[in-house]
Amino acid sequence: MQEMLSDAENKKFVAIFIYKLDRFSRSLKDLILTIDKLKSWDIDFISLQDKIETASASGKLMFHIISAFAEFERNIIGERTLFGMERKSKEGGAVTKPALGYDMINKKLVPNPQKVALVQQLYDEFLHSNVSLNSLATKYDLTVNGIKKVLTNRTYLGEVKFAGKTNKGIHSAIMNSETFNEVQQKLKKNS
Repeated sequence: MQEMLSDAENKKFVAIFIYKLDRFSRSLKDLILTIDKLKSWDIDFISLQDKIETASASGKLMFHIISAFAEFERNIIGERTLFGMERKSKEGGAVTKPALGYDMINKKLVPNPQKVALVQQLYDEFLHSNVSLNSLATKYDLTVNGIKKVLTNRTYLGEVKFAGKTNKGIHSAIMNSETFNEVQQKLKKNS
């Protein structure tokens, strides 16, 4: 996009042909600003599928109308996706990729015995030794933030968290609440 705009400014072509508006830009504001730049450089903009060209007044009007509807459609899809994820979370289903220790099978979190053992080992090592988070991260080939996510992930208690709300999950817990809470206290104390 940047290279194309640079070429447009340098008058290397006289028009841009695209298949469909939503393939060119996802934001109405960005689309309009880009088209305005193109017009200031005398570059025509033509969308083949939408039958839009910006060389005439009626073409410009149709461009703005169709662009507004395309952005509206994207926003509606985003809202529906968020609503679906919230509903799924309330029902106890996973809405993100599986946490370490689980596999996603038929859209459900299923404990992976080998990975569960790894998570439990990590919790045990953190809780019963003076090892630093940096050392744990190196040992388990994770980042420090990755270790913190594992040590604070309520998924291991059989819960699902989405948009700041926690619900009972439909998956099996792999960590008991006593160990989990002890780890939280040690993390708080160490910070």
